Amino acid sequence: MDKPSLTPDRPNVKIPPPLIFLFLLGIASVFEFGFRLNYPRGPLGMRCAIALPVFLFSGYLALHAVVVLKRQGTFIDPNKPTSQVVEDGPFRFSRNPMYLSLLLVLFGVFRFFPINLVPSFSSCSVADF
Repeated sequence: MDKPSLTPDRPNVKIPPPLIFLFLLGIASVFEFGFRLNYPRGPLGMRCAIALPVFLFSGYLALHAVVVLKRQGTFIDPNKPTSQVVEDGPFRFSRNPMYLSLLLVLFGVFRFFPINLVPSFSSCSVADF
């Protein structure tokens, strides 16, 4: 039989995910505002119709995850030890709904400012639909 570990369960996150998010957002901003590439953007109404619900759902997902974690009495900070596995709320569908919400924010930014990072696909850009 294995002995229980006396060290706390820690994920040992080297780079906090919000910093990765800000780094990617910074790179996107450089491409969008620094280079001013000429590619089809699509109508503003269509971009808003897609980006706004994504932003709103992202905020809801993150807030709901925080509320569920607080209700369960576990930490939000990934560098602190976990007290229990949460399986309620958005954690039923995603193991990391707060990270998923950051990814959705990036998707919304890319949708609103359709940054073309792959020039060979510029003729079939996401902005065309």
